Amino acid sequence: MRTAVIICVILLFAGCMADKAYQTDDTPPIPRPKPVKVDPKAKPILDQCDKATRPGAQFQCYVDTAVKFKDLMICESMYWPETAKDSCYMYVAERLGNASICEGIKARVYEHTTMAETSDYFRDSCYFTLANATQDSNACIKIADPGKRAICMSWFPLVDGVAGCADYEDKNKLDECLSFYGKYADRRDVCDLARKGQKRDVCIKEVAKARRDTAMCEEVEDKNYRNFCLISIAGTTRNMSICDNIPAGDLRDHCIYSYAQATGESYLCETLGNATIEGWCLRDSAATSGDYGYCEKMSDKESAQYCIMHLDRKAMEQGSLTAADCAKLHDTLYRDRCFTDIAESLGTGDACMDLTAAAQKDRCHASVAKVTGDESYCDLIEGKDMARFCRAESREKSGDPSLCWEMRAGEERDYCYHKSAQIRQDYEICEKIDDQIGRDLCKTFVAKKKDEPGVCVTMATFANRILCLAEFR
Repeated sequence: MRTAVIICVILLFAGCMADKAYQTDDTPPIPRPKPVKVDPKAKPILDQCDKATRPGAQFQCYVDTAVKFKDLMICESMYWPETAKDSCYMYVAERLGNASICEGIKARVYEHTTMAETSDYFRDSCYFTLANATQDSNACIKIADPGKRAICMSWFPLVDGVAGCADYEDKNKLDECLSFYGKYADRRDVCDLARKGQKRDVCIKEVAKARRDTAMCEEVEDKNYRNFCLISIAGTTRNMSICDNIPAGDLRDHCIYSYAQATGESYLCETLGNATIEGWCLRDSAATSGDYGYCEKMSDKESAQYCIMHLDRKAMEQGSLTAADCAKLHDTLYRDRCFTDIAESLGTGDACMDLTAAAQKDRCHASVAKVTGDESYCDLIEGKDMARFCRAESREKSGDPSLCWEMRAGEERDYCYHKSAQIRQDYEICEKIDDQIGRDLCKTFVAKKKDEPGVCVTMATFANRILCLAEFR
């Protein structure tokens, strides 16, 4: 549980950090001293680190070497962005159990970011992970962010967390620290130490939810927070009568939805007056039961289509589908993918003929040609570029990326590079793809095949990094 909290908190703050604007003021950042020479005995190892081609491997190699030689200048000698050097400090501090290393993370110049606050994030994360690893509550007090500090202190029941918040002169930060501490330490009395307002209400609401105490919900002053407190407890206790304490309207609908979601009483979805909440309820019922009928009852057509695609995806993830099973899938895209998978597994193009989209049918024949090595399937392909690649792939099964350059720029060439990268399990081929999303998707496929989640950190956007990491859950 604690590990999950650590990951969530670090991802949350990392996401916020990624959204900052570029530096616009003229205030010069505080530079770090230039690195001194590293331990001479470490140099041969670092030379080997530099030869690592797998993304993430070089970084991990530097961290391991810095730990082995207890030499932080190894982190400074990395040919990586400044943020990676601070990450190195953080991991070394955790593995050596040395809090003084965290303090070494000072303001520095960050490429493509704005400000010295970025280093505060890494320094706080360093103390945060170190406190958990060493079970030393003293590291918590050194955390600047009030939320992180409070969560950290909640791990140590014998430590006075209120005193740990007391040194914040900023009243807003003090309230935030007390609110988080009361929530995570399950201390209702601490909530009252925060000034009346949002943070106090949130604190009481979260403690009430954890204790399933509806009477405590009534102590929340803001009516919306108070109602959401009741909504949560109605679902967790499976007691719909709690919803009667909420005025008729959207929030009561939300409460009934929470109850229906917890109990599986799907018939309640159709009693809801709010169309959006009704859609959520029907979507969840469909996901639980696998019944497409719930999707078809949704009034919003786009939401209904998403619901159908979700059920199709779940059916395909179960595996071992027959052609008859594929025919039952409602969405054309997933139905075509299903037939393609069968064609590849059986090594025959019969299933390809059931596909509706010409491009998908071509790719299906190309897949069968690759699996069987039978070039005659390439003759059934209408697209000239795809047929050329199909023949080359069926002959050599090598996925030679040089063949892709002969294709038209755009989707066909990118797809060729995508297939070549998968065959050769080579990230460098993915880099040849023009489309950024396609490039990251290519890396994700190769990373999944090679079981190398470290590649995900090289994705171009934060969203793509998260989607990549989700493949390894």
